[in-house]
Amino acid sequence: MYAIVGFLEDLHEYLTGTRCMHGNIIRKHSKKLELGDISFPLDIKKWSHIINKSKLNEAKTIFDCLEFNQDLNTHLDLLIKASNRWPLVLDSYKIKDNDVHFHLKRFSAISVSIRCVLEQGSNYGFQSKCFESRINLTNDDSVQPDLTKMTLTELRASTIRDVATNILNNLTSNISFDCDIKITLNCNEKTENVIVCGAVLNDRGVKDTQTTADELYKKRSLDMQLMAQHKYGVQIKPSWRDYFEKLGKASVILEMLQNRTHKSLKITLNSLQTANKGPSFIFYNCARIAALLKQFDDQVANNVYPELPLIDSVDFALLNQAEEWEMVYVFILQFPLVVVNCVSDIKLGVVNLHQLVFFLSSLSSVFSVYYRRVKILTSSKEHLLPVLFARIYLIKAVQQVFHTALHLLNIEPVKEM
Repeated sequence: MYAIVGFLEDLHEYLTGTRCMHGNIIRKHSKKLELGDISFPLDIKKWSHIINKSKLNEAKTIFDCLEFNQDLNTHLDLLIKASNRWPLVLDSYKIKDNDVHFHLKRFSAISVSIRCVLEQGSNYGFQSKCFESRINLTNDDSVQPDLTKMTLTELRASTIRDVATNILNNLTSNISFDCDIKITLNCNEKTENVIVCGAVLNDRGVKDTQTTADELYKKRSLDMQLMAQHKYGVQIKPSWRDYFEKLGKASVILEMLQNRTHKSLKITLNSLQTANKGPSFIFYNCARIAALLKQFDDQVANNVYPELPLIDSVDFALLNQAEEWEMVYVFILQFPLVVVNCVSDIKLGVVNLHQLVFFLSSLSSVFSVYYRRVKILTSSKEHLLPVLFARIYLIKAVQQVFHTALHLLNIEPVKEM
C-alpha cells in the first residue's frame, strides 16, 4: 500500500472508526501548500453521511464524536501524536474558516516518496490493484479503422479506448474476464457499461466531419517542426522525420484527452500556438529533465562530480525549496491516486483521462519554475555536494513518474528537443 493511501485510511479511521473513505471530505491540497498539505471540516454536519446519526445531535465538531472528552486543541495535539505510527506524519495545524489544515513532516515524507519511486521504477503507481478481473473496452462498430478515413471524433474514441485499456491493464490483478464496456459516439446512449465520447468540433464550433485522423497527425507533426525551428532555433534534418512524426502523434493524444471525455472538444487545425503550446511544453520539460541528468552523468564520468552515493546516505532534509516539496507531495506522493482516479468509475460510464494530461502539464509548470529559479548543477565544492545529491535523486524520481504517466498515454518519453 502506498504511503498516501495508508495515511488517509489511518486518518479517516481515527476520526470515524472506519477505513472506508467516502468522497473527498479529507482534502489533499495541490495549491497554496503554505496553508497546509491536507485539511478537513470541523463541522459535524459536513460528516453526517459518515458518522452514526445518534451522535450528530450531541456533537458540534468531528472530534466531539471521539470516545475521549477533550478541548479542540488537545484533540488536535493527540491526533498529531497518533500519526507518528502512520506512513506519513502530521507536523502542525492551523484552523481557518472552520476547517483544520495540517502540514506533514516533510523530511520523512520526501524520503519515503523518493525511495518508493526509485525502488519500484516503472511499476510505481500500480501497487494497488483496484480491479480483480479484466474489463474489455470496445468502440462503436461505426468507428472507421482506416486513418485516412477516420473522423476526428472517431480518433478521439479510439484514443480513449487505448489509453483507458492501458491504465486498466496496470490496475487489474488477473486476466479473468469481467465485462465489456462500449465507447459510443451517440451522446444519447447513457446506459450502464457505456462511455460517451463527445464530438470533436472545428474552429466554427461545428462537428468536424471533414478532417481525417491522418491529416491531423501530419499537421501536428509539421507544427512540432515549425515550433522547434522558431522557438528553439533547431535546424531540421531529414533524418528527424520519424522523430517529429512521433511528436505529432503524441501531441494529438494529449489534445484528444485534454477535457472530460463526454464533453465536446474544439480542435483548431491551423492555430500553431493554441494547438501545440501544451504538448510542446510537456515534451520540452521531459527533455530538459533527461538533459539535466545526462549532464550530471557526464560530469561524473569526467571526474567533476563524485559518483552519486547510495540513497541511504543522502540527507533529504536539505530539500527545503517550495517547488521541491510541491513536486514530492503533489506529483510523486499523489501519482498513484491520480492513476486510480482515471478509471475508478469506469463501470458507471465515467473515465477521467484528462486528469493525467493535467497532471503532466502541472508537473511541467512546477519543474520549469524550479529549473529557472534553482541552480541544480552547482560547483563541485564539497559543502555543496550533499544538496546536489539530494536534488539529483529527487529529479530521478520526478523523471520516473513523468515517464510512467507518458507510457500510460502510449507516448514515448522525449529525450531531447
